[in-house]
Amino acid sequence: MDGDVRIHGNFSSIYFINSIESDTSVTNETWQVKPYTRKHDRNLMERIRELTIASSHSPFDAPTCTVNHSIPAVVFATEGITGNFYHAFTDLLIPLFITSRQFDGEVQFLISQMLIRWVHKYERILKKLSNYEVIDLDKEVKVHCYPHAIVGLHSHKPLSIEPSRAPNNYSMVDFAKFMRTAYALDRDSSISLRENPRTNKPRLLIIARNRTRQLVNIDEVARMADGLGFEVVLEEGSSLRTVGQFAQIVNSCDVMMGVHGAGLTNSIFLPTNGVLIQVVPFGMLEAASMVDFGIPAGDMKLKYLQYSISEEESTLIELYPRDHPVLRDPKSLHKQGWSVLSKIYLRQQNVRLNVTRSEDSTLEKKPMMCDFSNSRTDICEIEGDVRISGKNSSIFSVSSPETDGPYENETWRIKPYPRKADKQAMSNVKELTLKSLSSFKEAPQCTDRYDVPAVVFSVHGFTGNYFHAFTDVFVPLFETAHGFNGEVRFVITDFRARWIHRFLPIFKSLSRYDMIDLDNNDGVLCFPRAIVGLKSHNELSIDASPSPKGYSMVDFLRFMRGAYSLKRDSVAAVGIRRPRLLIISRERTRKLVNVKDVIRLAEKLGYQVVVPRAQKDLAQFSRVVNSCDVMMGVHGAGLTNIVFLPTNAVLIQIVPWGGLDWVVRTCFGEPSKEMKLQYLEYSISEEESTLIEQYPRDHAVFTDPASIRKRGWVPMKEVFLDKQDVNLNLSRFKPVLEKALELLHT
Repeated sequence: MDGDVRIHGNFSSIYFINSIESDTSVTNETWQVKPYTRKHDRNLMERIRELTIASSHSPFDAPTCTVNHSIPAVVFATEGITGNFYHAFTDLLIPLFITSRQFDGEVQFLISQMLIRWVHKYERILKKLSNYEVIDLDKEVKVHCYPHAIVGLHSHKPLSIEPSRAPNNYSMVDFAKFMRTAYALDRDSSISLRENPRTNKPRLLIIARNRTRQLVNIDEVARMADGLGFEVVLEEGSSLRTVGQFAQIVNSCDVMMGVHGAGLTNSIFLPTNGVLIQVVPFGMLEAASMVDFGIPAGDMKLKYLQYSISEEESTLIELYPRDHPVLRDPKSLHKQGWSVLSKIYLRQQNVRLNVTRSEDSTLEKKPMMCDFSNSRTDICEIEGDVRISGKNSSIFSVSSPETDGPYENETWRIKPYPRKADKQAMSNVKELTLKSLSSFKEAPQCTDRYDVPAVVFSVHGFTGNYFHAFTDVFVPLFETAHGFNGEVRFVITDFRARWIHRFLPIFKSLSRYDMIDLDNNDGVLCFPRAIVGLKSHNELSIDASPSPKGYSMVDFLRFMRGAYSLKRDSVAAVGIRRPRLLIISRERTRKLVNVKDVIRLAEKLGYQVVVPRAQKDLAQFSRVVNSCDVMMGVHGAGLTNIVFLPTNAVLIQIVPWGGLDWVVRTCFGEPSKEMKLQYLEYSISEEESTLIEQYPRDHAVFTDPASIRKRGWVPMKEVFLDKQDVNLNLSRFKPVLEKALELLHT
């Protein structure tokens, strides 16, 4: 709420006064809000106090201000289940960071159902987010008035942040950095045994649980880890230590392991590139464990390993006969609901690790390392004897007979395309089988040997779309393979010769060797190393922190200019010359119907306008794009051509009607900034949309676009992307073209 916001705490009421001049349609309305981030948990939310928000045009409908503030307010509750360390962070502290960090401390917290001990426990975090005293809302008799207020907290997913939805694109990496600052932690990154093999022993922290899911042979596990070369630290997350004291211990370690539970929340204090090992109790708890800690670990740029215990390692075998459903049919207990499942598998079970099995599969160096925690992609890296059989869609990692391989005859399945959450895209991708073998006799015999690494990936999925060709293949392939300096061979499944030929300069700039069509190869291809799958982070983007050699999108654009021999690295001051404006003209949907009028306007402003026709020759088209200073177009795949623009060029993205801001910013807005381009955005009004020719003005398409979006991607796409063209209001659009000129002259 922006404007006159009045908060009357002990009446649990918030008043929002709209000025009479305001064009808002919200007047004399009332809402009830429970400001806690778990609204679908009905039993829990019954305990959360409801706040009333009333809107009015008249200040006389609200109580008179007692205290006036010049800063925003954030209102939330601390009741819930915040006594649990995990929920304290996933339900409150991370959402509070997302909501309030943007104010740089110039914000005040008003807390409903304030738990004094909780506030004291996390005082250092609260004080790092706000420079002002916390107000106990329920006990406050004064009326506090603010120019801006947020009631409730932004929350995305368990123990994590989605940067595309967060202010300033905050991520869990930012949150981890914030935590290190809040608790004055010294270490930003863990030790690297690969880069410094003679460094000190890596420190392994074992989290000891004291009630349920105890590691009953923890001393035996510690001795095993010590024998492998770890400096072992045993710690119990107890009330004897403050959060700050425990954070110091965690941050001093390189690896943290423990049985699934709230104690693993301490991974937020690990240094970047530290390793989290989660021991998963018996009972089909892998998915929950991955959601609670596996995926967040990846988002924090930690390395993640997951170890699922066997029934022999569970103390449930001492409580139930072997033919009991608890051991034979865990799925049947899952079907009985959370209370039954948690009672047996979380509260009745302890863990006795088979140290031989856990040593082999978790703590020692692996010739095969798979990461399934990333929300976009699965990727496996294999070193040693790697054999690839195309006709069987199989990849084998063979251990030497002199060593005990960390995996013995285990199997994984992977679809090597970085859009794993999209079922439609992945339905077109061939599944590969990865097998670890402990004997040469079981492995197929090599027919072709290579002395360079292999990168195995698919070029199917959505790659027929130009945007997806880059965001799903070329940017991930650059990040994965560029570090090999051409000394790498691409092994491609779902091989499409015409598609590959179109982008041949990119492939040839990344590899000096011929590509291999995996599906049509009858041999057994042997490599010293293989990467199966491609590294991927966000749309048309690279996260430099975990990327090999710190690659960024600036590096990718530099690479693209080299691949296509483009002359312009950056936009020089335009001076007296006319800046070149490239208009991307769509031919099917989201057409710019008055493009000729836009051209005349741009030319009057001093632009030299270029409107190229779609060309199959990408090399020729890339030269046209690179010659321009400004590129504009309606949101769509054609804007992917920004990868050919020179540094400091300007992108103008025209946003169709329908509340598509988050889509357009994710696809092109944020990526353009990472490419060091200057970005302008123009959202059309309903008058500029041809949808007014198809729907009455009182249709939800105009009055409530959010309701269309809530139906899902297909209905939204059908209306706002497929049926809509754009007829720009030149008077309204003119300042955008003028702003682009201004940017070029600064």
